[in-house]
Amino acid sequence: MQYRLSPRMQALADLAEPGGAVADIGTDHAYLPIYLVESGRVAHAIAMDINEGPLQRAEEHIREAGLTPYIEVRQSDGLTALAPGEVSQIIIAGMGGTLMLRILGQGRAVTEKLSVMLLQPQSGLAEVRDYLTQHTDFRITAEDMKRDAGKYYTILKCEKSVPENAHYRQPLSAIEREYGPLLIRNRHPVLREYLQRELKNAERIQKELESREPTVAVEKGRRQLRAKLAQIRQALEEIK
Repeated sequence: MQYRLSPRMQALADLAEPGGAVADIGTDHAYLPIYLVESGRVAHAIAMDINEGPLQRAEEHIREAGLTPYIEVRQSDGLTALAPGEVSQIIIAGMGGTLMLRILGQGRAVTEKLSVMLLQPQSGLAEVRDYLTQHTDFRITAEDMKRDAGKYYTILKCEKSVPENAHYRQPLSAIEREYGPLLIRNRHPVLREYLQRELKNAERIQKELESREPTVAVEKGRRQLRAKLAQIRQALEEIK
């Protein structure tokens, strides 16, 4: 029985590199490793989580799917229980950018032996993109964006071996850092939807701030909001 993935998890599965072994960091129910193995996209998976409860559920689901010989369950704080070279790709999804960067920074011995990383930060996307472009040999080769249960999720595919003629450049502009160089270049429809929503919300807040007494805090908020509005409008202009 193949589990039906949510839109954001399906996007991760679709970007996974065929073949080899994958480690899913923070696996929770192990739905993604099960899907990847059951569909034949990967041959072997390691479902990893720091908490015992999710791992027990993961083991149950793997057993129900009849995939115990192909999916290993392992308790781990980030990448600590993964040996360098043990898998060719990792998936880290469903956590904030700060935690993700801590995991990647502490697990450099592992990431140096990887060929692919699939990342889905819940926050701090600009910081994650900065880290990838400035402190690793990985390059963002694909980006996708999904609306899932009313929230927006960005998925990054990062590869170490990138052809010299790949459409990629550094450093990223402020707009690319925030919203994604490939999402902008490909005029991604979900990014457009997200930006339009952000513009509407920012304009509403701006109207509220303009009606307030001009205190130091209010003036600071107005300046920050004007900068944010300019950034959103520029991004919308670029994906017309």
